[in-house]
Amino acid sequence: MKTRQKILAGALITLVGTGVVGYFKLARADSKSRTITRNGITVGIEKTRYTKGENITFWLKNERTVKIELPNSAPWVIEEKTITGWKAIFSPVAAQVVIPIRSGEKIIWWWQQLTHEKDWVGQGKYRVGFPIIEDLLYLRFEIVEA
Repeated sequence: MKTRQKILAGALITLVGTGVVGYFKLARADSKSRTITRNGITVGIEKTRYTKGENITFWLKNERTVKIELPNSAPWVIEEKTITGWKAIFSPVAAQVVIPIRSGEKIIWWWQQLTHEKDWVGQGKYRVGFPIIEDLLYLRFEIVEA
């Protein structure tokens, strides 16, 4: 197995073994949805309105001509809008292993609407944050009753 494949396989095993409720995969596919591109890195979310219980799908794509390195296999956080501001409610447990992303590659994750305490979230306004590059990027979405 190549070194890159070993790193990605190890990261995936770590994610599954620790009970993280998301996953990642590399892809070259493009998607039309809500996206933000900054400094050659694009983050996107499948849609901005989800029903309760539906997986929230989002991604990061390297648009640069050189590889980038993520600090771990799941560099994102979910925040809920409250009366006093935004509150972090979930960030995945991930191996602290540098993950190289080649030019044109895309990583896809999903979140199952569970908090750190494994409680289901309610309807409301949320955002996924990517604190991995020079700018902190947020993609907002809402969860509504089915």
